Amino acid sequence: MNENDLRVIKTEQHIEQAFLALLQQKPYRAITVQDILDTAAINRSTFYRHYASKEALAEKMVSNFRQVYEKFLTERFSVASQENLLMCLEQFWAFIHAQKQRILAFWQIKTPNIHLYDDMYALIKQNYIEHAKRHGRPGDLEFQGHTYAGIILNNLSYCLQQDHQMSLEDIRSNIQLMMQTVSIQ
Repeated sequence: MNENDLRVIKTEQHIEQAFLALLQQKPYRAITVQDILDTAAINRSTFYRHYASKEALAEKMVSNFRQVYEKFLTERFSVASQENLLMCLEQFWAFIHAQKQRILAFWQIKTPNIHLYDDMYALIKQNYIEHAKRHGRPGDLEFQGHTYAGIILNNLSYCLQQDHQMSLEDIRSNIQLMMQTVSIQ
């Protein structure tokens, strides 16, 4: 099968859209290949020509998303100026909001090979620690990376699940207010 053939690309996109629609309707484990066939209005042989199983479809889709997400993180932690950082973060935030349904759908898939939420946490933590080491930052970097990843991912989760789009300045301001609230004055 020629993966660059427009018909192949369109068929796979159609199958993926059907799968995403199903993930918004019911849990991953409850979705069957027949559900995907019915939603995509394709036959079984067409599905299996493109994917070995429902798990293979999910793995490919999550892997593709993870690669793009990882690229954004790498860019974020390699930015040299504050101005470029803000631009990078704005692009990242726009990407996250554009992928909202996909992210929320993929977060619900938890298998031995698919665990996007945990992967995102590990990537944030790893990138933070590497960045801190490159810049000679002091302290317990493992703790800092854990805390940073938790704050970022929980904030992301909150904004996506509550359908609450906050600006980067709103996020920064609220984190500062939170830290002031818990500080002993």
